[in-house]
Amino acid sequence: MKKIIFFLILISYFGFGQKQPSIQVIGRAVHIDKTPMFKGSVTLSSAYSSLPSETFTLSQMKEKYDAALKSNGISLAQLKEDKFAYESLGYDKEGTIYEFETSTLEDFRKFMKSKSFGVQRLQFDQVITLDEEEIASLSKKAFENAKKKAEAMTKNIELDLGKVISIDDNRNYLDEEIIRGLYYDKPLGHFQYEVVVTFALKND
Repeated sequence: MKKIIFFLILISYFGFGQKQPSIQVIGRAVHIDKTPMFKGSVTLSSAYSSLPSETFTLSQMKEKYDAALKSNGISLAQLKEDKFAYESLGYDKEGTIYEFETSTLEDFRKFMKSKSFGVQRLQFDQVITLDEEEIASLSKKAFENAKKKAEAMTKNIELDLGKVISIDDNRNYLDEEIIRGLYYDKPLGHFQYEVVVTFALKND
């Protein structure tokens, strides 16, 4: 029995000892969506004010907000109201949430710059989508980027890149909505696609 146990231990030891060395890198490729959708949401409430709630009723705040929107070329009728979403925030004062969605940057700018008493920004986002051809192109570029990184990392060691062991994009975004915030240091429609590639390493 002891001989069998010893034999199994030896098999296990040599199995791990012969494991092929590998290197794992992240490859990246940038995509710019030329026609992103824009989504925004704001709260309309006196919850952010120290004034008594009776100073302005919700109806009065809606009228003022509608006037502010109209002065910029849109109206409250173009926004979608979501009272339940506001209730889920747990504020004591009465209020509501308005959402706006458009494919036109100019209209979204009008929405963003419409200010009124009780209006607070929640989210200003862009929605990006990728089709099959775009996914294929990004995958290729990201893989090439990963390979270039791996080659640079192994340049000064006595090992060369071997075959690809695995490629993982972590999440397949095909035909999904990719929601990204609007950032001053990133162009509109900017999305960074990533793949994780594992290469085998071999001796010269």
